[in-house]
Amino acid sequence: MGVIFLGVNFLYKILLLRNHFVIQIEDRIFDDVKEIKKAENSREKFINHNKLQILKIPNNWQQSCIVSFMLKKTFIFIFYFSIFTLQAQVKADDILGNWTTVENSVSVKVYKLNNEYRAKVTWFDERLGSGKPMNLRHDTQNVDPELRKRKVIGMEILEGLTFNPETSSWENGTIYDGSSGKYWDSSVTLNKDGTLKVRGYWKVKWIGKSLIFRRVNPGTFKKL
Repeated sequence: MGVIFLGVNFLYKILLLRNHFVIQIEDRIFDDVKEIKKAENSREKFINHNKLQILKIPNNWQQSCIVSFMLKKTFIFIFYFSIFTLQAQVKADDILGNWTTVENSVSVKVYKLNNEYRAKVTWFDERLGSGKPMNLRHDTQNVDPELRKRKVIGMEILEGLTFNPETSSWENGTIYDGSSGKYWDSSVTLNKDGTLKVRGYWKVKWIGKSLIFRRVNPGTFKKL
């Protein structure tokens, strides 16, 4: 009986030891599984975070491109709409009539002859230049001796202008500078405020000078 008891006790201790090791192994396996799952979760979060960051860049870039594209389209539309509106408003004969400089120094009459637009002097401030009365002033600075005898009043100072509907301006003209007796290339544009911009230039428009005219009635030519 004593031998049997010792055998049973021995087997019992072996079973307890086995269960102890099994429990430790299971706990270790469980801990390892938890660590693996934790690592996988961290990896997924990291990947998802990076995916979001990666996706944010194209989205922001795409939004910027869309905004930029819409702005460009808007500016292009406004630009062409403005040109179309200006072209629709400006007509070739809008330049005709009587004009005086904003400084009230000289007045001209723009008229049309053979499909080209010209301008002649109708009034000027007698205090300018020699101070002689208007009816006694002559084109003394002209390079052509024969033309030095012509009076300033009624003298043509602008000729050859033709209307360009694409730019709503008058181009390819020639303007005469009575103070020097020289001729310059010329163009004319009608400003939005109704004033007339006359540009005299040499070869290219950015080398030159501009005069601004406002429309007047012929009766206002007396001492402005």
